[in-house]
Amino acid sequence: MTLSEIRSDWARNKEKYEKFQEHVHKDLELIIKKLGIQARVISRTKEIDSIIKKLYKKYQRAEYSDYTNLKDIVGARIICRFKSDTLRVTDEIRKRFSEVNYEDKSNILKYDQVGYKSLHFDIKVRRENTPADLYSLVKEFVCEIQVRTLCEDTWAEIYHDIGYKPLHELPNEINRQLYCLAGLLEVADDCFSNLNNQIIISPILDEDSTLRFLEIPFIQNVDRTFDRELSGYNLKILLTAHNFGDFSNFQKEISNFIDIKKNDIVEIINRKKQDLDCSPYLSQPEIFLIFYLIENYLHSLNVVWSSNLNREDLEELCLLWGKPLVDFDSE
Repeated sequence: MTLSEIRSDWARNKEKYEKFQEHVHKDLELIIKKLGIQARVISRTKEIDSIIKKLYKKYQRAEYSDYTNLKDIVGARIICRFKSDTLRVTDEIRKRFSEVNYEDKSNILKYDQVGYKSLHFDIKVRRENTPADLYSLVKEFVCEIQVRTLCEDTWAEIYHDIGYKPLHELPNEINRQLYCLAGLLEVADDCFSNLNNQIIISPILDEDSTLRFLEIPFIQNVDRTFDRELSGYNLKILLTAHNFGDFSNFQKEISNFIDIKKNDIVEIINRKKQDLDCSPYLSQPEIFLIFYLIENYLHSLNVVWSSNLNREDLEELCLLWGKPLVDFDSE
């Protein structure tokens, strides 16, 4: 294809690639939501100038190449907090898409090497997960998906700017500093993951462990951002409204409640989120615990709430749950 043919063909097909990107992006966000983890999804479709320059670098003469053979015209990246999350995301990608190619970049590194680490997929959409009209348009398109931790992404971004294929060889001292930085980030990544695993298995029931537990159903069911500091303050108070015993018992009681009442809670949140006077508690993970306490331990909740928080907020939440606090007060 000549340059003019490539540009003309791209003008006809660009919208298809952008629809493909949008579909893949939404599917990746669904994966994050399903897992209930904190992660970020970014995606892009290459511009025509970038495509042509990629062809020139790859084939030297763009006239002898077909841009549709490029595997990264559409690209996406999932940036996770912890290594364990990247493995869970990887499993879900394989379930959701057709895998064309997979590469674990860390496997390239020897035991005495540090550097770029990321999980790379080349994928196509599956018929059963794609609207029929879209599938007919993009079924042969390939998207490159990268899955990384925050630390791995930090290294990749820095190295891409100052160390990846430099125009001239970097001095030894600069290379040494780059690879020292890679080693530090890899150690930090391992430390963050190990600390996270230790916290997960901790039996202590406190506001931190409670928030970690509650944010999973919140991410899965509520399309809202939340304030972690506010959650910590609220949970420290709310946990005094009932003696759950230990964290295991807390998990059991709240899990059972969410399984039964999840649809009711989500319906209330969605119904009220556009209201100007919507309670901020409805966009916080602790709302699951609040409704549990309203349902089962309203007296003790009323006591601790009235002593530490705005009672009008509790009155509003009780009304939404269908258990007015004024009725309770009059008993």
